[in-house]
Amino acid sequence: MAATRIDSYLWGGAAALLVVLHLLLSRWFLRKPRSRLPLPPGPRGVPVLGALPLVGSSAHSNLARLAARYGPIMSLRLGSHLCVVASDASSARAFLKTADAQFAHRPDPISARDVSYQRQNLVMSDATPTWKHMRKMCSLHLLGGRALADWAPTRRAEFRRLVDALRRLHDAGQPVPIFNLLLYTLANVMGTISVGSRVFDDHGDESNKFKDVLSDLLTGGAQFNVSDFFPSIAWMDLQGIQAKMFKVSKRLDALVTRLFEEHQRTRESRRGAPDFVDKVMANKVSEDGATISDVNVRALIFVSLLPGTDTSSTIVEWTLAEMLTNPAILRRLQGETESVVGRDRLLEESDIPNLPYLQAVCKEALRLHPPTPLMLPHFSHEDCEVGGFFIPKHTRLLVNVWAIGRDPAVWENPLTFDPDRFLPGGKGARYDPLGNDGNFGFIPFGVGRRSCAAKLLGMLFVQYLVGTLAHAFDWKLPEGEEDIDMEAKPAWAIADAFTAAPIEAMATASMDSYLWGGAALLLALHLLLRRWLLRKPRPRPPLPPGPRGLPVLGALPLVGASAHSNFARMAARYGPIISLRLGSHLCVVANDASTARAFLKTADAQFSHRPDPISARDVSYQRQNLVMSDNTPTWKHMRKMCSLHLLGGKALADWAPTRRAEFRRLVDALRRLHDAGQPVPLFDLLLYTLANVVGTIAVGGRVFEDHGDESNKFKDVLSDMLTGGGQFNVGDFLPSIAWMDLQGIQAKMLSAHKRFDAMVSRQFEEHQRTRESRRGAPDFIDKVMANKVSEDGTAISDINVRALICDLFTAGTDTSSIVVEWIFAEMLKNPAILRRLQAETEAVVGRDRLLDESDIPKLPYLQAVCKEGLRLHPSTPLMLPHFSHEDSEVAGFFIPKHTRLLVNVWAIGRDPAVWENPLAFDPDRFLPGGKGERYDPLGRDGNFGFIPFGVGRRSCVGKLVGMLFVQCLVGMLAHAFDWELPEGEEEIDMEAKPGFALPKSVPLKAFARPRLSPAAYV
Repeated sequence: MAATRIDSYLWGGAAALLVVLHLLLSRWFLRKPRSRLPLPPGPRGVPVLGALPLVGSSAHSNLARLAARYGPIMSLRLGSHLCVVASDASSARAFLKTADAQFAHRPDPISARDVSYQRQNLVMSDATPTWKHMRKMCSLHLLGGRALADWAPTRRAEFRRLVDALRRLHDAGQPVPIFNLLLYTLANVMGTISVGSRVFDDHGDESNKFKDVLSDLLTGGAQFNVSDFFPSIAWMDLQGIQAKMFKVSKRLDALVTRLFEEHQRTRESRRGAPDFVDKVMANKVSEDGATISDVNVRALIFVSLLPGTDTSSTIVEWTLAEMLTNPAILRRLQGETESVVGRDRLLEESDIPNLPYLQAVCKEALRLHPPTPLMLPHFSHEDCEVGGFFIPKHTRLLVNVWAIGRDPAVWENPLTFDPDRFLPGGKGARYDPLGNDGNFGFIPFGVGRRSCAAKLLGMLFVQYLVGTLAHAFDWKLPEGEEDIDMEAKPAWAIADAFTAAPIEAMATASMDSYLWGGAALLLALHLLLRRWLLRKPRPRPPLPPGPRGLPVLGALPLVGASAHSNFARMAARYGPIISLRLGSHLCVVANDASTARAFLKTADAQFSHRPDPISARDVSYQRQNLVMSDNTPTWKHMRKMCSLHLLGGKALADWAPTRRAEFRRLVDALRRLHDAGQPVPLFDLLLYTLANVVGTIAVGGRVFEDHGDESNKFKDVLSDMLTGGGQFNVGDFLPSIAWMDLQGIQAKMLSAHKRFDAMVSRQFEEHQRTRESRRGAPDFIDKVMANKVSEDGTAISDINVRALICDLFTAGTDTSSIVVEWIFAEMLKNPAILRRLQAETEAVVGRDRLLDESDIPKLPYLQAVCKEGLRLHPSTPLMLPHFSHEDSEVAGFFIPKHTRLLVNVWAIGRDPAVWENPLAFDPDRFLPGGKGERYDPLGRDGNFGFIPFGVGRRSCVGKLVGMLFVQCLVGMLAHAFDWELPEGEEEIDMEAKPGFALPKSVPLKAFARPRLSPAAYV
């Protein structure tokens, strides 16, 4: 029974935590010294939270204080994420110039997914061809020098409206809400340029909706979100931020979509005077084939309306605040503008080059108050070395622009607002805020390929607005307000965005910080309980029933290593569909034929993707293989190539001579072992035989010989990959601690992958060099390489090809070997079955030749034996996990998006409601007239009661060849040899070794004695 008493929960939790602690301590004390460079120095932080308590909400200032202790490049863990921080000009140069390519991507913050259209906008997308094409379109038609000149009349018109609004407020005796008016003005500029229409007016329902959604976006985007730092608990949405941002993104997208659709309907009216979106739509496909989708266009519109406007508004607000604090600066600026522009007209953009003090004022504001004090995080896509330190793959880079602009080693009196420093002769004159000077000491818009695409426009907005407002108006504080609050409002996403009341933040690694960490956990618990108690009843169907599990670990202690059998026991209590949380992941398990049908037939499309287990990333070539890839066009093309040229009926017939030759070599090897008086290590010999079949078919060469260094290396690495792939890995279920690699599995799998890939790469390169010698007799890889591009343009890369080869050697060899070994174990345990099979093969084949594939259709008992072996001992008792890409309802239950589906093939094959005496090895059930006759192991019968190879679009692509391997090997070895256990071994250990696959716990060794006439073996 599945444990349900409190003792079981306590034992499970204590045991699991002790194991984790043991593994952590063992790994700490037994770790080998690394030959690579060290990580940058930094604070140790506290368990789970890392350095979050030290960073606080005013991250930029606290990180600057930490840099004073640890140095300009420091590393620290923020929740689950390793981060490096660059805090001065030299470290910024090292990352943004020397290592710019390695850090060209963005991380994937959970709170930004919806508002970034799932990272399809210009700001959050990785550096992909589509991103490059979007950036190019923005530079050409929106943000570059020529585009700025084209749209100058639009800016002039909106800025004059702003001046009119300020005059009306003066006439009414009301103060100016400067930030809001600036934001609405700039949004109208960008709306007119982008989609040909203003988005804010003084009144109107649509305008109010836009104001509301913009306000909600700015508020929600600036909040600290626990889920961004602890993705493993993001599903809880403890603070409700994700739900709020999702609703806001829906409202925003509805508004943007209406703008976009209206824009498309009226495009004929703009013929001859196209706006930005018109130009993008006319150039959606780049010269190299990268395509901008309609979703990308809507995301671009959003980016132009929010990130393109609030940052400039922030700077102008800060500049006016500083000038009101220092009235002499305001008067001096007004004196300059009046001497150049006069008092009879408003300032124009063309005046700005003649106003050096205006330029200096704006630069000083950007230095002291950058709108984003920390650059948007960069993300490393590979290991690299920067500044003498090792920076691992998947590290987040934060560049502290705020600290760089206040570095006392560069700036004299850095906290003073002093525009003179930027005038000719000043120490700041050599610094360009656009980053063109190569100094990296003043980079408010960033530098490198991920620098702000709108820096020219942003600088123009700031200078034009500050100059216009200072020139056209005198400014004073409301009566009774003598001082301006110059503190910044702390924020994570849009830090320094508004002036606000002061807030204290600690930055030392004292006991107070650890207490703060405890308080954070208590707050998280409070939010969780509050959200639980106050939640609204949902109208949707319930989740499937299942065990509650423990905090953090979920039901992992109940599942254990033998997951398939424990799931079957749970199903007896909770029903055939159960849901449970395994660590951070919600899983559903289908345990009988009807539930398997519900998921694999009715909901097959929703569950056609794969999850992303950490331990499989390297060996799957970052999920670019056939087994672990999502259901993409590339995956479909790879599957089609395999069916056509390797695993389908026609291909099987073409490669029959290869299988026959290798199976005869296997028979010869068994005869040699008999002659030497040695038992047969059956699994190993089967594995090597099938690997040689695969090698010959795939790359035109055998990979295992009886001797040779390369052969031994292949044996070792294949063994390591199969062993590592079958182990339980804590990191797969608790991704937030995967970076620890507590058991060392990820490191072992990476090492095995690198060794395997080196060998496969050598074979692949040699194969490519010798392809002319196979002209007229191409192997599988030749055929794939000749058809890399499908009819719809989908291409298979060289990496996909190497990943396919890896699939063939791992998934295509050990599974069949496992089943054959189990069948022989069952027959040695039940000798009458072996004798009956030998009699059948002898009657059909005779004693003067070996069994051939063509004999199999005439051997019904052989087919029944193999089917029974697959029923009782499926090589993978749980199908590879499926992954839902959308919410769905299955069999009356609600299944959320991103749920993992496990189909318990082992339990289905032993269901007593379907199979009489299910634990008995009884091939008769599959003979004509037996109750199992109607079941097809290849899943073509529609019954779902016997599915060892799976069913549906993610079923095993190699099921035909797998079935053929099993039948041919079992028939040939039973026909050609008598089998007996070594002397003194009367019982066979029938326990399975727990893991992803189910090999025998104790490998079978038996003596094989030739039983045919000598002529059969020649």
